[in-house]
Amino acid sequence: MKMPPQRIALVAIAVLLLAGGAAWWWRSASPMPSASSHLAGQTSKAPGSTKKPASRDMAAIARMDALMAACNRDVATAFNTRALELRQKQDAPSQVAYALAVPLDPSVDSERMPPDQYQRAMLERHNEIRAALLRAAALAPDDTDVLWQAATRCGSGNDCRAIQQALLAAEPDNMAVWLWEMAWARSRGDTEATRVAFERAAAATRYDIHSGATHEAMLQGYAGLAMPASCQRPEIKAANAYMRDLTGAPANTVETGMLDQALASAAVNAGVSVPPYNDIVQPCTPALNDAMTPTLRETCKRIHTRLADGDLIMDQIIATRVMVQLVADSPQSTEWRERYRRNRWLYEQQLDPRTQSLYRIEDYAEGEVQMMQAALEAVDRWPPPADWLPADERDRSLILTGRPPEEKKPNQTP
Repeated sequence: MKMPPQRIALVAIAVLLLAGGAAWWWRSASPMPSASSHLAGQTSKAPGSTKKPASRDMAAIARMDALMAACNRDVATAFNTRALELRQKQDAPSQVAYALAVPLDPSVDSERMPPDQYQRAMLERHNEIRAALLRAAALAPDDTDVLWQAATRCGSGNDCRAIQQALLAAEPDNMAVWLWEMAWARSRGDTEATRVAFERAAAATRYDIHSGATHEAMLQGYAGLAMPASCQRPEIKAANAYMRDLTGAPANTVETGMLDQALASAAVNAGVSVPPYNDIVQPCTPALNDAMTPTLRETCKRIHTRLADGDLIMDQIIATRVMVQLVADSPQSTEWRERYRRNRWLYEQQLDPRTQSLYRIEDYAEGEVQMMQAALEAVDRWPPPADWLPADERDRSLILTGRPPEEKKPNQTP
């Protein structure tokens, strides 16, 4: 995989939050000083100092906060305007792109609104997303990418069930579809359909969550958006530079544009379509299932062996964590324990802002794990050191023995 140019963007933080999250972009073990206070000269204040900043410094902070707020507001407005334009188009890709970024009224705030009012607002937005997905499926009934988006996000009801059944018929060899069917059947209270879906998942020959299609929809729908002028001010660029230095990003890092923000939104929303893992973790984990039979063990192995090759790091972590326990007493134990160790290393490295600065969001379409490995390999941090072990006691025990640690019994007094 060709290593992409390195990128960073302060503006992206706010946009990603507006898009619904993506805390992975700026995770840090300790709070970081704000760009506003830095530019106002406040970061040099000694820790624990009670000295109040000068009024002119407070004014500078307030001005910087106002500039950032204006930039964030204009970015959100640009995206919302484009989203509403997409809503009017009569083609499936536009409807999907709209559904992935349905505008949310800025006045909707869980901390400032009564709970019932907030829930109504979010339900209205969910219904708007659902309607867009139903339109997309009607416009492209044979497009499996569209069916996947619609079926996995639609919810309940006869119209949604019809799309789910269409997806099952279109991709009977896709394990991801049957994992979703397990969840859908369980929500309907259909025990037999849940059992059948579990067996079909084990018999499937591939695992595809259509993550690349999510990115493609956003690329097509939001291409050509220009970064607002309010985000091009020198103060904003200085804040970007400060965040680059703070996170240890290389000097050749470049700022992102609006298309990067759209792809970030796609990365956030792609997680919504990941199949639920509960139905294949609890019954397949020996420590959680005392009634595991040899037949069930083999079925679980087939499911988790395939999931372990998934594109997402969480796919691989969950699958390898289950597999090390399923094969703890077999000759394959060493291989699976090493795979789990490597996955834990990848996961912990992605929390490091220095690592995140190596990623380019559009490369998620090619596979998150592949992208992470290539980024770490470029800075000599892949594979992990041979003697590295995670700090968590349970993870260490699984890696070293294939089993969770024994439960510690409370001290008994005589």
